[in-house]
Amino acid sequence: MRFSDETVLGTEPFSTYDAMFNDSTSGAVSMYSYFRRASYGTLSLPTYFYPAPSGSTVLSYQDSLPRSYYRPYSATNTNGYNDDDERRSREFGRWIYVDMEIRVDKTLSLENAHAIAHEVHDLLEARFPVIKHVMIHVNPD
Repeated sequence: MRFSDETVLGTEPFSTYDAMFNDSTSGAVSMYSYFRRASYGTLSLPTYFYPAPSGSTVLSYQDSLPRSYYRPYSATNTNGYNDDDERRSREFGRWIYVDMEIRVDKTLSLENAHAIAHEVHDLLEARFPVIKHVMIHVNPD
């Protein structure tokens, strides 16, 4: 996501971003590899880009408002919010709620399956600040 006053997302080709999320080669540093290691090889969580890339160009959502709109009012930011009510309506009106399903090894205990779901939840909310809440349904595989 970009704000109206931000330029396009990096100039790197799509393959660079895809590798950051989906590289599954041994020893790769990617989201996919992290989830595989954290789940002891039981969770495969590929990332899909939306909107889909156009050729080798990564597309991104661009908000109609500048970043300053979501920051407090000040002498240097006259576009900002003035009080907590304005802050909440600006911040929470644009939050994303995620409802997802993951598959885990059916032989895992309920406690272990819950721990994996909790880790996915925390990682997504930490990595993507625009996400307000993640609801994860765990299915046996």
